[in-house]
Amino acid sequence: MQPVIQMAIFTIIFGRIAKLPTDGVPYPLFVFAGLLPWQFFANSLNAGSDSLVGGSAILKQVYIPRLAMPISSIASCLVDFILAMAVMGALMVWYGYPITTNILIFPLLVILVAIGALALSLFLSAMNVQFRDVKHATPFLIQVWMYATPVVYPLSMIKDPMLVTLYSINPMVGVVEGFRWSLLGHGELPVQPLIISTVMTLILLVVGAIYFKNMERTFADVA
Repeated sequence: MQPVIQMAIFTIIFGRIAKLPTDGVPYPLFVFAGLLPWQFFANSLNAGSDSLVGGSAILKQVYIPRLAMPISSIASCLVDFILAMAVMGALMVWYGYPITTNILIFPLLVILVAIGALALSLFLSAMNVQFRDVKHATPFLIQVWMYATPVVYPLSMIKDPMLVTLYSINPMVGVVEGFRWSLLGHGELPVQPLIISTVMTLILLVVGAIYFKNMERTFADVA
């Protein structure tokens, strides 16, 4: 229900009052297509960042691959994502948006969201073991990050190509625009933002994995 309630609030505030552009797409459909990947990412990041501390009792009793804990937390968020996809399907039927061949890229985008969430979860979960305030700061970070991502507004609002390139360093920019393109045929495939988002996601994954590995031997003692 969380993305549905957010869709209703954003439609009133940004669609009816602020009248933000949507490039011709009905605002509820437009914003829900953006909320789909964002909620999956946000929920995965919240769950993954607290996975080691939340599972500290297991860490102290038996040995399991530490990497399995953030991965399993992210995998569990797929259930909510699938339910949200059912709502998205109903909205597409209601507004008369048929599924096109653009949908073929959709699974790759879902994987990219999961990898991005895992990359940051590795870093934040390891940091959370040492600094317990991380789990309190993460929701605030996610909230700010959402408004720095084209969830409630389109990327087309940014006209300067250089600013678009810089903006796309945010790894969720290309993903959100890609979701809209694959589901709604919204605009053109955002090739450049997707390439930049993919590169940034892979960089974050490598950095997160290195940090996680270096901290791994202290998890059972500190958690």
